[in-house]
Amino acid sequence: MLLFTSGAWGLCAWSQPICSIDLGPDVTISSGSVQLNGPAGFSSYQWSTGATSANITVSVPGTYTCQVSYNTGNLVTNGNFSGANTGFSSEFNYNTALTTEGNYWIGTNAALHHPQFLGTGNGAFFMANAGWMHAGYEVWCQTHTVCPGQTYALSFRAVSLASQGAPTLQWYVDGEPTWVNHQTASSQGSWQTFTTIWTAPVGVTQASFCIEITSGYGIGNDFGIDDLSISSSVVLSDQVEVLPDPLPIELLSFTGEAINGQSYLHWSTASERNNDHFQVLRSTDLAEWEEIARIPGAGNSQSVQDYHAVDPMPLEGVNYYTLVQVDLDGTESGSPVVAIDQVGLDPFFIGPNPAAVGSPIRFFGAITGVRVTDQLGRNIQYLVSGNSLLVLAVPGVYVVTMQRGGSVRSVRIILQ
Repeated sequence: MLLFTSGAWGLCAWSQPICSIDLGPDVTISSGSVQLNGPAGFSSYQWSTGATSANITVSVPGTYTCQVSYNTGNLVTNGNFSGANTGFSSEFNYNTALTTEGNYWIGTNAALHHPQFLGTGNGAFFMANAGWMHAGYEVWCQTHTVCPGQTYALSFRAVSLASQGAPTLQWYVDGEPTWVNHQTASSQGSWQTFTTIWTAPVGVTQASFCIEITSGYGIGNDFGIDDLSISSSVVLSDQVEVLPDPLPIELLSFTGEAINGQSYLHWSTASERNNDHFQVLRSTDLAEWEEIARIPGAGNSQSVQDYHAVDPMPLEGVNYYTLVQVDLDGTESGSPVVAIDQVGLDPFFIGPNPAAVGSPIRFFGAITGVRVTDQLGRNIQYLVSGNSLLVLAVPGVYVVTMQRGGSVRSVRIILQ
């Protein structure tokens, strides 16, 4: 059915029922905040932040829940019988002669159809003559679309039309009783309102609602019903995950060391996104910076990437180095600062460093012992000829430990 309403919703027409809402896919925080939009057209909003507006702006990653609610209004068609004998089914016979058991009629005054009946309603109502054999008969039935998991209020007014044998009536849904017997007043012609609740099971989207007579008195058992109502305050919710904006690079480490009067810089990334290149900057006062190297990035990567750069002419004293990562679109982001103190040449080591794979590396003077390891401490094969060392390895960073008499010195070398 269509429900037409106005007010907080504005003038609109929408189909019943709305059984779910969708806040959309997960979103990523960018520029410090992001707007989350609740579904349009509801009169009530409740966010997990406490906000009650349709939309909220958040700046912290996390899971956000939006709850909305709306009243269905009365789902029953012709619940006040102003449309006479339409919109429902009944196991009773539609006949104006209510002196016959098993008949019902839609009218305004029960006394007009049976000399011993008494009862008038707010206009037309359903009136019936039931006998002992009619217990369990379906008085009125109607089928409606429902929302799984939502709770519905089932309501009607009822009256005993006879002076004795006040009947009992009960709601049934999909053939199952609600287990609440509604006993009409023993006073003839006195109307009462009865209400019970029913929750739609998971997966149920349509249900048959019936009012059955559950009494079977031999005398009396005659009744009227009116103002039938099936309604719900539907409560719906959905969640959206707000994710942090992934950094262009995930920097694992940035280190540096002084070797033979040069500054050797090493850094590794765990992942990269749209990374065009790195700029290596140097400063002596942390205020003025100059570029000393530009290293291409991996672009997009989900594996560890290792990078190296050499400042061949650092300044005397403490040199500060930082990385500037530059995206493909020119966006820049910085790194921590590394300080390297240049105190003079290594008395053991000459170079070159970095060196090409397969090229010898020279020492200053004679040495009595050499050991080469990788960054995990594993021994690497090498050849020594005089004061030259040939490392038998692939490109990478290695540690060369040298001994001259009682002195031991270790330096890192880069093969490329």
